[in-house]
Amino acid sequence: MTRQERLDLARVVANALDRAAWALDDTAEDYCRLRHPDGRALYIDSRSGVAARGRLTVHGTWPFDDRGQVIVPASRIAHVTFAEDRPAAAIANVVARRYLPAYTAAYDACRRRADEANAYRASTNAIGRAVAEAIGTTLRGDPHDGYTTLVYGDVVGHAVNASIAGDRVELTIRGLSVD
Repeated sequence: MTRQERLDLARVVANALDRAAWALDDTAEDYCRLRHPDGRALYIDSRSGVAARGRLTVHGTWPFDDRGQVIVPASRIAHVTFAEDRPAAAIANVVARRYLPAYTAAYDACRRRADEANAYRASTNAIGRAVAEAIGTTLRGDPHDGYTTLVYGDVVGHAVNASIAGDRVELTIRGLSVD
């Protein structure tokens, strides 16, 4: 399939899905991407291993959290493949009827998981900033997992460490005398 044929196919698929919402926004020699304003995207791709047998793959992308980590569904959502010579309208019909509903449901679930993770980290960091302010120091996040906030400070000559995860705070105070 030529690049132009793939572009024409992508336009037919966009029209079948909802031309006002799905727009062709990226193309390369071996794929086209349709993007929806809500963040979903579909690739019409001939780069995969089945391409050598004259087949196209249509698959979706997944949302990212605020750390840039892709959130994938818990269960696999299969892509759909087609013979390159199958009529564009038939491909568009199968994508709209068979693939898009399952993909959209899985994408929405992933988006909710990303939103929940983002809210958890935001809450953890807000509590961390409050603890840091209370002990007169600055907030230092944990670069490894993004789910724990660390605060280090000195309160009246005592080393204070706080580890915050969600709404739980663990304080460690070192340097206290026996008295």
